[in-house]
Amino acid sequence: MSKREGNKVGQNEQTAERKRWPLWKRNLAVLWVGQFVVTLGLTGTTPFMLFHIGRLASGSESSIMLWTSVALAGPSVTYMLTTPLWGKLGDRVSRKWMFVRALVALGICMLGMAWAPTLTIFVLFRLLQGGLGGIYDAAIAMIAVSAPSDRKGEAIGRYQQAVTAGGLAGPLVGGMAMGWIGSGIFLTIAGLLTLACSALAWILLNVPAKLCDLTAVTTDQSLDAAAAPNDSAELGSESKPHGVRASMLYFWYHRELKYLLAAGILSKCAATALAAIYPLFIQENYSSGPAAPRMIGLLEAATGVGALFGAGRWSKKGDRKEPARLVINSLCLSGLVIFLQACTPVFTVLILTKLVQGYVFSAVIPLVLRSIIQGSARGRQGVNIGTANSLLVTGQLAGSFMPQIILSLPSVIHGIWGIGILPLIGAALIRSQAIGKKYTERRRNKNYEHETRSNVR
Repeated sequence: MSKREGNKVGQNEQTAERKRWPLWKRNLAVLWVGQFVVTLGLTGTTPFMLFHIGRLASGSESSIMLWTSVALAGPSVTYMLTTPLWGKLGDRVSRKWMFVRALVALGICMLGMAWAPTLTIFVLFRLLQGGLGGIYDAAIAMIAVSAPSDRKGEAIGRYQQAVTAGGLAGPLVGGMAMGWIGSGIFLTIAGLLTLACSALAWILLNVPAKLCDLTAVTTDQSLDAAAAPNDSAELGSESKPHGVRASMLYFWYHRELKYLLAAGILSKCAATALAAIYPLFIQENYSSGPAAPRMIGLLEAATGVGALFGAGRWSKKGDRKEPARLVINSLCLSGLVIFLQACTPVFTVLILTKLVQGYVFSAVIPLVLRSIIQGSARGRQGVNIGTANSLLVTGQLAGSFMPQIILSLPSVIHGIWGIGILPLIGAALIRSQAIGKKYTERRRNKNYEHETRSNVR
């Protein structure tokens, strides 16, 4: 074989390898590993936050509970405030470096929490974790510009599986680490692994030279295109809104996205409230003794397994079917499953309903984000995703306060029935938008036919 033929064979092999393992899949693998490590480290300490704070605090039990609540809720608040800004910066600078930056910040925060000498410094690093993180938004924005338009839903679903897998493994690994090496050493190892992932992302992540999503700006995107900053002289124009304000206006005037986001917020609220109230539900209806924690652990594991299988499957369907219709189906099934849980007297059946709950709930957020990515103008994906996730966090915060309202009801079962109504309200909102859209189109067609007949006459 000649040298030229040998070079040609080598080039053909490289081309075949790239087809089997294209750039967007290589990027997705790096994003997946980084998200899994971060979720593993953070969820491995969250269930045992009370014990870690108890070692740092010296006050009464009520003060320890207060500090624990601040440490748990604080990152969500700072995340909600800063994530649109990181998304905007990613659109202007580099989505790759936003992902690397988030990994470095989270790794340093984990190390800071592990070696915090006082409770104040520990809570400060928890707040910084939420404010400086934003790894999820950076990864979704990276997927938006690297995955093909007909595979974006599948890519988001696979990435969502990293969150679910890390959430499943985190409490298990963290629980074992608490007894063997302690939470401080566990956080140190997780922080070092996160920093190693940042180096891996720095080396392996690549943004395609020609962006894959060349979706034209449709009429539904007219406000986004008009309001969004671009790389022209209009950046300095004061007559057009830009940044987070432009994203908020875009969501408000885009009827479908507005109702999809509202449904996502209600879904987040229901999922968070359900997780918070379930210990009381188990104690009231099944067991109030030592078996209660094991039951709760089994139920949470079943929910995670269902979400792990559901995220990818629903997102693949979203690439072939209308996402809004799939979200309606998943929300209706979610409400039905929650109602069944309130009426189930057998614990084994309850585990099956939690498995189904994880499966159907896993559809909502990836499909909502996919719709936002598909509707966003080029150069606006990051800030739109960041703003959307900031809005979705409000549902999580609202759900964390719902147990206080449910405790005032005669029974926890009544509270679960109320939680089950939330997904149904979200489904009704999206369906009402679809009905209104069809009515408007029919009316427009009739007016057009009437004008055409008048002109003929």
